Amino acid sequence: MSGENVRSMKEIIDSFNQLQLQLNTLTGQIDYSQLSEEEKDLFSQLNLYKIRMEINIQDPVQGYWEFNLKTRKVYFNPGYYIMLGYQPSEINDDFDFWKSQVHPDDREKISKKLDLFLKGKLFQYEAELRIRAKDGRWKWILQRGEIKERDQEGSVLRMAGVQFDITSIKRTEDALRISEEMAHAMLSALPDHTFIFNPDGMILDCNLNASCDCSSDDFLGKSIEEVFSEQACFRLYNAFDSIIK
Repeated sequence: MSGENVRSMKEIIDSFNQLQLQLNTLTGQIDYSQLSEEEKDLFSQLNLYKIRMEINIQDPVQGYWEFNLKTRKVYFNPGYYIMLGYQPSEINDDFDFWKSQVHPDDREKISKKLDLFLKGKLFQYEAELRIRAKDGRWKWILQRGEIKERDQEGSVLRMAGVQFDITSIKRTEDALRISEEMAHAMLSALPDHTFIFNPDGMILDCNLNASCDCSSDDFLGKSIEEVFSEQACFRLYNAFDSIIK
């Protein structure tokens, strides 16, 4: 980051701190119960901008979002756009437009989870979904949200939350799953009884040929001592030691 950019960031932070001090002072002098509905709306809007500014100053890269259920409008901070490679002008602030960018296989799941959360059947909104980035690729996103505002009847007016790019984690999980499936397929092709153990002697997987009356469920998750005789265990542990050495 250049010296000029650093100075600009410091100026923004100083200005924000001064504005926040003025807002806190003003807040302490206001009798909220005496405000008109229009003044209450303006006050809420001002407080909302304050929250957004705090988040953008503290962590401009993290994705932050808000959803106004009354207007069906969404707000995203700069971190959201950076995460997906867009410019702010390239994304519509309409909720239905945002939903259209979600992977088709994830839309119904997200709608159901959001509905359960708004009905109070989930403590927190949390979902993993795929969103299309500007380059056309799907990015795995972890979203978390909570209710921020209700009306006098208790209906939800606004919710907000954060989101994280978990694409690399998902790729690692997929690679591990494929590796495990390939290992199991190779194991199943072996003609003899074959077992896979972890370093502690627990059976992780096994292949039993047709002559065995048992199923793999009789062995998985059990220790060597639970399955084999004392003599067989002795031979197995000696074999493990020779391999390790």
